[in-house]
Amino acid sequence: MLRKNYPSAKRTIELITVKLLKEYGIYRAKNHNKTYHQIEYPPSGSTIVFAGLDEQQKIKSTEWHHVFMEEGNEFTKEDYIWLGTRLSGPIEDGEINQIFISINPVDQFGWINTWLKKQIDVTTLYSTYKDNPFLSQQFIDTLEALKDQDENAYRIAVLGEYAQGTHIIYPPFLMDLWPGWAAFDKDIWYGIDFGWAVPTCVLEFRTIQKEEGKLPEVYVRELIYETELNNQDLIGRLNRLIKKDQRDRPIYCDPSAPAYIDELVLAGFNATPGDNDVENGIDFCKRLKVHSLPQNEGFNKERERYMYRVDRRTGEVVDDKPVKFNDHAMDAFRYGGYTHLSPLQQLIPSLTMLKDGVVSENVQVRYAEIDHGLTQYPSPVECEIDRDRILNDERAWTRVWN
Repeated sequence: MLRKNYPSAKRTIELITVKLLKEYGIYRAKNHNKTYHQIEYPPSGSTIVFAGLDEQQKIKSTEWHHVFMEEGNEFTKEDYIWLGTRLSGPIEDGEINQIFISINPVDQFGWINTWLKKQIDVTTLYSTYKDNPFLSQQFIDTLEALKDQDENAYRIAVLGEYAQGTHIIYPPFLMDLWPGWAAFDKDIWYGIDFGWAVPTCVLEFRTIQKEEGKLPEVYVRELIYETELNNQDLIGRLNRLIKKDQRDRPIYCDPSAPAYIDELVLAGFNATPGDNDVENGIDFCKRLKVHSLPQNEGFNKERERYMYRVDRRTGEVVDDKPVKFNDHAMDAFRYGGYTHLSPLQQLIPSLTMLKDGVVSENVQVRYAEIDHGLTQYPSPVECEIDRDRILNDERAWTRVWN
């Protein structure tokens, strides 16, 4: 059973398979080799192996009867063809070795829809939420509500069909090899979207300033993406994930949950409400060069399905608003990316270097960097109050933005 990389396989298909085997009463811990990520079933002599394509040697070295590709959109056509050459396990009369692929139909022009489905030895099976008897009524109601919000989202999530046209909000994130930690800027911060029945998401942000006068490139790591996580559980997880000497770093949170934010502050974290300007926040974050990781399971998947609302009659985007469905990582991304970095965007266009603190009296100062510390003046009144400090600063160089 495969994902594109093993960390994703471990967090999804391996955990789910173990859970189901326990429910069926056939799981035996002694048959689960956690070092080699495989489960044996002695009555039939079968073995299930959990792997990623980043472990090709493991896949090469065995003769397989069946390959299951979970989240097939992550794989390439070349991956599929190569995996087909691994189906060399011996079979009895009437048996066949097969590849199984599961997908959500988000990529109408991808290789699965444009090439694979046209092959003569391929069978396509469709299923929707109606085939799943275990869903809560709350989740079913959320799905059905998409019908009146956005036709594309309804087609994908409810009907299991490919969307007509595309209104995906963010371009694909870069999935290149990350540099070592020493290459990153010292700036680290976080974004949180709270949940319970829906996932709580915590993202870590780091940057690399590659070009002077431009926004830094952003590197995002998914720390938490889980349902049924109360705030005390969240605090416990954050205590383990964020080093004690880094808890003064900003955490930009879902502003609709002030009580949760207060609890984080009492626990010693520098938590604050994130800016919830959805339209401007999305517009700003679309301009960022974002690097992700394959193991950012929720973050990457939500990006693929995060779409603008579309008028069902005209097909036009409605008010530049996103569909409110499976957007928890996207909200955490906006809280962190927009709230923390948008002030820098305001600094860049009108940078002025000043000698000996001399500045024209008619400059309306918005931001000043004095002795490498950024001071923000969000209103003219506050600016006037502190203007003397800026104008009379005795340091050799001061940067002022208007």
